[in-house]
Amino acid sequence: MVALGSIVFFGSFWLGTICLSIWIIRILLTKNRRIIVLSLFIMMLFTVASWYFVCTLQQQKQVNRSINTVIRIQADEVKINGDTLSGIATVAATNQKMIFLYRLPNEGAQIHFRQIKVPQKLTVQGEVAAIERPTNFNQFDLRQYYRCQKISNQLMIKSVTSIKSVKQMTLVDRIHWYRAKFNQYCQQLPKHLKVYALGLISGYRDDSFYQLTPGVSKLGLLHLFSISGMHVYYFLGILDWCLGWLPTKIKIFIELIWLLLYFIFAGATAGLLRAIIAASLGLLARLNDRQLSGLDCWSLCLILNLMIFPASLFLMACQLSYGLSFGLVLLNKIPAWRRTLGLNFISLPIILYHFYEWHFLSLLANLLLLPIFSIIVFPLVILGVLIYPVTKKLGNLINLVLQIFNDLINLLGNLPGMITFGKPGMLSCMIMFGLVLFLYITKKRLGRRLMISGLIFIYSFSYFQIHLPREGEIAMFDVGQGDSFLIREPYNHSVTLIDTGGKVQFGRPQNWQQRQRKYQADRIAINYLKSQGIKTIDYLCISHQDADHCGDLPAYLKSMNIKMVVVGDGVQINPNFQRRLTNISNTIIQPVTDAHEIKQLPLQIYHPFKVGSGKNEDSLVLGGKFGGLNWLFTGDLDRNSECQVIKKYPNLQADILKIGHHGSKTASALEFIESLKPSYALISAGRNNHYGHPNPEIMQILSTKNIKNFNTQTMGMVRFKYTDERITIVKTKIGGLKGTKHELFRI
Repeated sequence: MVALGSIVFFGSFWLGTICLSIWIIRILLTKNRRIIVLSLFIMMLFTVASWYFVCTLQQQKQVNRSINTVIRIQADEVKINGDTLSGIATVAATNQKMIFLYRLPNEGAQIHFRQIKVPQKLTVQGEVAAIERPTNFNQFDLRQYYRCQKISNQLMIKSVTSIKSVKQMTLVDRIHWYRAKFNQYCQQLPKHLKVYALGLISGYRDDSFYQLTPGVSKLGLLHLFSISGMHVYYFLGILDWCLGWLPTKIKIFIELIWLLLYFIFAGATAGLLRAIIAASLGLLARLNDRQLSGLDCWSLCLILNLMIFPASLFLMACQLSYGLSFGLVLLNKIPAWRRTLGLNFISLPIILYHFYEWHFLSLLANLLLLPIFSIIVFPLVILGVLIYPVTKKLGNLINLVLQIFNDLINLLGNLPGMITFGKPGMLSCMIMFGLVLFLYITKKRLGRRLMISGLIFIYSFSYFQIHLPREGEIAMFDVGQGDSFLIREPYNHSVTLIDTGGKVQFGRPQNWQQRQRKYQADRIAINYLKSQGIKTIDYLCISHQDADHCGDLPAYLKSMNIKMVVVGDGVQINPNFQRRLTNISNTIIQPVTDAHEIKQLPLQIYHPFKVGSGKNEDSLVLGGKFGGLNWLFTGDLDRNSECQVIKKYPNLQADILKIGHHGSKTASALEFIESLKPSYALISAGRNNHYGHPNPEIMQILSTKNIKNFNTQTMGMVRFKYTDERITIVKTKIGGLKGTKHELFRI
């Protein structure tokens, strides 16, 4: 009931209300006064907790303001990526938590923050704003993630006037201090032992974890490295053995205190909270000589968890934690291999809803590696951490064993079998989850056959619905100051991408400022493509070689199957472009001019006319007819070249025009606009970009010609769904995910 209440208050109101109403009717039909009163009492407590949670967030709504204040940071809650410091800070005056970002001024500041162990007080000047919602469909919702933890603001620090170490530390401060010392100690360990020790003991995962263990993510084994029930009970068992000489009550009391301290030490995550509550309930039951069933313990954990963090049910870690733990309760009496199989099927809808992919070898990996992990890997990591200062030879030997184990995971992860399923609907996921539960609950053979048939049907229906869409799609991704467009024909007849986006680097950073290269396409466009079941791109067209148009090309070549990369003739020999060509063994690089015609490419090439070098004036110009309207994409083509295009193609028209060069006045000549006669314009430009795009002169031309514009700065990602008869537009709202939808055109 509490979980359904959480859905009503913080998720889908109508779905939650319907399910909650059915649950209330069921409770009333029991006619058991004790059950009815207890249920109403718990629901009342949850309502109060939710009201307090909402009030806490409401108090943080004074945003978009400059502040000069003192903040407090914990050494283990900050990260340094190149010259950027980020983490969670507490404002001293209001005790409010917020995430922060600070560009470090020099190498000395970087060294200081890398070495801190005790809490720091910083006097800062900066801007407070609400954490932004995602502006692309299916992009990770950072705002929702922190909102579930009662944090809704971000602080952009402009300057730091003083830095002081906190001298009088509280108990919580000291726990963070020990965690910071442990994390810094682990930095001297061999790399595999370091990554495993941080992940399994203190719950800290940095970028090196994902670099070293790509197979863990591919095979869905992150639950092994997310500190939860297995880890807690492992350490609790060691502690219980060490305290075996004490009286039972004293031992349990010490163990309860240890659970609370370890919760803070290991990062205080949502999944860990469930494990800590479950272990605490088990100890309290032992203390009172009572037995608590697995289902009762699971239910109490969920209730207490949602009382503390009412919206945490919408965190993926929380969903997996409670889904898998419920599976363990349900399947505790069946053989281990069947239990592992059942847990995989229970977690599958959650994984598909959040990650859109599933590796066929995940089942085998869990069956083979889980026993090795718990019996060999976990003890070796603890032993390696303890003995490395004493004997580095033995520590290096343990590191070698971990490396072999890690290589095995990566080898399995690289084998064929990754299925890009796409994102099923929430209702479909609930049906999948429910059918698996009923499959293991029912005792009758006919019932099991019906559940299996239902599972096959719902998975097949969802898969084909995602992979064979009746409507085509044209999408303008919000990639900031750059371009990236998707053209997907109905029933996946072809998938074409025009440009990849990418960040422009101004000058070469100094060594201390170097940061790991992260491609935003992984979390924006590629993430969206996978959510739509797209793993293969037939044609990736690069308008020219500027970084904001092809800077993220390596991410696509690594993560997607690219059949052909289409570039303007001459770009293929440009050194800057060639550096981005990695993992191209099965990819054709096709240079073109307007004289070329590529079979099955749903676009006609109008420019370039001759061999170039990849400059703005060499941009590809591509046009096609979709949904009954003519579309034209012009890259960063300059005004002079625009006039050459309409001179060579005087009958060229465009109902929908992608405005050249992000709305710069170097493009979109008046005669070009007047010749094309567009009704709608697409503008892809970054918010608050220092170029001032789109230029007011261009916006005035569009206004004068009554051309409606769709701008990523104000609308985020924009999707056009089309058939032969109509086009429907779906656009995100910067302030919300649901977006708006209306018909743009109908024949």
